[in-house]
Amino acid sequence: MEHYKNVARTLMERPARYGLLFCVDTRNDDVLWELWIGGFEKAVALRPAAWKELLDADADTAAAMSGMLLLAEIARGDKEVELDDPILTAAPDKIADWVVILNEWRLANYQPIQDIGPTAFTAPGDKGRSQRTVPMRLRQEIQEMLRAQLIETAVLTECLL
Repeated sequence: MEHYKNVARTLMERPARYGLLFCVDTRNDDVLWELWIGGFEKAVALRPAAWKELLDADADTAAAMSGMLLLAEIARGDKEVELDDPILTAAPDKIADWVVILNEWRLANYQPIQDIGPTAFTAPGDKGRSQRTVPMRLRQEIQEMLRAQLIETAVLTECLL
Protein backbone atom coordinates (compact mmCIF):
# COMPACT_ATOMS: atom_id res chain seq x y z
CA MET A 1 0.00 0.00 0.00
CA GLU A 2 2.91 2.32 0.71
CA HIS A 3 4.15 1.91 -2.87
CA TYR A 4 0.68 2.80 -4.18
CA LYS A 5 0.60 5.95 -2.05
CA ASN A 6 4.06 6.97 -3.28
CA VAL A 7 3.03 6.45 -6.91
CA ALA A 8 -0.19 8.45 -6.42
CA ARG A 9 1.70 11.25 -4.65
CA THR A 10 4.35 11.42 -7.37
CA LEU A 11 1.74 11.51 -10.14
CA MET A 12 -0.13 14.30 -8.35
CA GLU A 13 2.80 16.45 -7.26
CA ARG A 14 5.66 15.74 -9.66
CA PRO A 15 4.52 13.71 -12.68
CA ALA A 16 7.79 14.37 -14.54
CA ARG A 17 9.60 12.37 -11.82
CA TYR A 18 7.32 9.34 -12.18
CA GLY A 19 9.12 6.08 -12.85
CA LEU A 20 7.65 2.64 -13.27
CA LEU A 21 8.68 -0.41 -11.30
CA PHE A 22 9.67 -3.00 -13.89
CA CYS A 23 11.08 -6.47 -13.42
CA VAL A 24 14.47 -6.97 -15.03
CA ASP A 25 15.73 -10.27 -16.43
CA THR A 26 19.01 -10.73 -14.55
CA ARG A 27 20.41 -12.96 -17.29
CA ASN A 28 20.50 -10.21 -19.91
CA ASP A 29 19.20 -7.02 -18.17
CA ASP A 30 16.09 -6.92 -20.38
CA VAL A 31 13.28 -4.85 -18.90
CA LEU A 32 10.21 -7.09 -18.64
CA TRP A 33 7.61 -4.46 -19.48
CA GLU A 34 5.22 -7.21 -20.56
CA LEU A 35 4.47 -8.05 -16.91
CA TRP A 36 3.58 -4.43 -16.16
CA ILE A 37 1.38 -4.08 -19.22
CA GLY A 38 -0.37 -7.35 -18.28
CA GLY A 39 -1.34 -5.78 -14.94
CA PHE A 40 -2.52 -2.67 -16.75
CA GLU A 41 -4.66 -4.82 -19.02
CA LYS A 42 -6.26 -6.42 -15.94
CA ALA A 43 -7.12 -2.96 -14.63
CA VAL A 44 -8.73 -2.08 -17.98
CA ALA A 45 -10.76 -5.30 -17.84
CA LEU A 46 -12.26 -4.21 -14.50
CA ARG A 47 -13.99 -1.17 -16.06
CA PRO A 48 -13.65 -1.29 -19.85
CA ALA A 49 -16.25 1.40 -20.52
CA ALA A 50 -14.39 3.89 -18.32
CA TRP A 51 -11.10 3.19 -20.12
CA LYS A 52 -12.79 3.46 -23.53
CA GLU A 53 -13.46 7.12 -22.71
CA LEU A 54 -9.73 7.70 -23.04
CA LEU A 55 -9.78 6.51 -26.65
CA ASP A 56 -12.35 9.22 -27.41
CA ALA A 57 -10.48 11.97 -25.54
CA ASP A 58 -8.02 14.53 -26.92
CA ALA A 59 -5.34 13.39 -29.40
CA ASP A 60 -2.53 12.91 -26.84
CA THR A 61 -4.70 10.93 -24.44
CA ALA A 62 -6.17 8.77 -27.21
CA ALA A 63 -2.68 8.10 -28.60
CA ALA A 64 -1.39 7.15 -25.14
CA MET A 65 -4.27 4.76 -24.52
CA SER A 66 -3.94 3.27 -28.00
CA GLY A 67 -0.23 2.76 -27.42
CA MET A 68 -0.88 0.96 -24.14
CA LEU A 69 -3.44 -1.30 -25.80
CA LEU A 70 -1.02 -2.00 -28.67
CA LEU A 71 1.65 -3.07 -26.19
CA ALA A 72 -0.90 -5.30 -24.46
CA GLU A 73 -1.66 -6.98 -27.80
CA ILE A 74 2.06 -7.50 -28.41
CA ALA A 75 2.60 -8.91 -24.90
CA ARG A 76 -0.32 -11.34 -25.34
CA GLY A 77 1.05 -12.44 -28.72
CA ASP A 78 -2.01 -11.17 -30.57
CA LYS A 79 0.13 -8.75 -32.61
CA GLU A 80 3.38 -9.93 -34.12
CA VAL A 81 6.37 -7.62 -34.34
CA GLU A 82 9.97 -8.20 -35.36
CA LEU A 83 12.44 -8.64 -32.50
CA ASP A 84 14.29 -5.51 -33.60
CA ASP A 85 11.11 -3.40 -33.82
CA PRO A 86 11.75 -0.05 -32.09
CA ILE A 87 8.46 -0.31 -30.17
CA LEU A 88 9.93 -3.18 -28.13
CA THR A 89 13.02 -1.27 -27.01
CA ALA A 90 11.08 1.95 -26.44
CA ALA A 91 8.22 0.26 -24.55
CA PRO A 92 9.41 0.98 -20.97
CA ASP A 93 9.95 4.68 -21.70
CA LYS A 94 6.75 4.96 -23.72
CA ILE A 95 4.71 3.32 -20.95
CA ALA A 96 6.05 5.81 -18.40
CA ASP A 97 5.24 8.76 -20.70
CA TRP A 98 1.79 7.40 -21.50
CA VAL A 99 0.95 6.83 -17.83
CA VAL A 100 1.70 10.49 -17.13
CA ILE A 101 -0.53 11.57 -20.05
CA LEU A 102 -3.38 9.30 -18.92
CA ASN A 103 -3.03 10.58 -15.36
CA GLU A 104 -3.16 14.20 -16.58
CA TRP A 105 -6.43 13.42 -18.35
CA ARG A 106 -7.78 11.76 -15.20
CA LEU A 107 -6.91 14.77 -13.07
CA ALA A 108 -8.52 17.15 -15.55
CA ASN A 109 -11.72 15.08 -15.88
CA TYR A 110 -12.18 13.25 -12.57
CA GLN A 111 -14.67 14.71 -10.14
CA PRO A 112 -14.23 13.13 -6.72
CA ILE A 113 -17.27 12.38 -4.62
CA GLN A 114 -17.63 14.90 -1.84
CA ASP A 115 -17.33 13.18 1.52
CA ILE A 116 -20.19 14.42 3.66
CA GLY A 117 -19.46 12.05 6.49
CA PRO A 118 -21.10 8.80 7.55
CA THR A 119 -24.73 8.07 6.88
CA ALA A 120 -26.79 6.18 9.42
CA PHE A 121 -28.98 3.29 8.31
CA THR A 122 -31.93 2.24 10.41
CA ALA A 123 -33.26 -1.28 10.65
CA PRO A 124 -37.02 -1.62 10.03
CA GLY A 125 -39.03 -1.18 13.20
CA ASP A 126 -36.25 0.48 15.18
CA LYS A 127 -37.81 3.98 14.96
CA GLY A 128 -34.71 5.94 14.09
CA ARG A 129 -32.14 4.11 16.16
CA SER A 130 -28.85 3.96 14.25
CA GLN A 131 -27.67 0.40 13.67
CA ARG A 132 -24.41 1.10 11.85
CA THR A 133 -22.75 3.78 9.82
CA VAL A 134 -21.62 3.31 6.25
CA PRO A 135 -19.03 5.72 4.84
CA MET A 136 -20.02 7.66 1.72
CA ARG A 137 -16.60 7.10 0.22
CA LEU A 138 -17.19 3.38 -0.40
CA ARG A 139 -16.62 3.68 -4.15
CA GLN A 140 -13.28 5.42 -3.66
CA GLU A 141 -12.20 2.85 -1.09
CA ILE A 142 -12.99 -0.01 -3.46
CA GLN A 143 -11.07 1.70 -6.26
CA GLU A 144 -8.10 2.17 -3.94
CA MET A 145 -8.22 -1.50 -2.94
CA LEU A 146 -8.25 -2.61 -6.58
CA ARG A 147 -5.38 -0.28 -7.51
CA ALA A 148 -3.41 -1.48 -4.51
CA GLN A 149 -4.10 -5.10 -5.46
CA LEU A 150 -2.81 -4.55 -9.00
CA ILE A 151 0.33 -2.85 -7.71
CA GLU A 152 0.81 -5.57 -5.11
CA THR A 153 0.46 -8.21 -7.82
CA ALA A 154 3.11 -6.48 -9.91
CA VAL A 155 5.48 -6.22 -6.94
CA LEU A 156 4.92 -9.86 -5.95
CA THR A 157 5.50 -10.95 -9.55
CA GLU A 158 8.79 -9.07 -9.53
CA CYS A 159 9.86 -10.75 -6.31
CA LEU A 160 9.06 -14.21 -7.64
CA LEU A 161 11.22 -13.82 -10.74
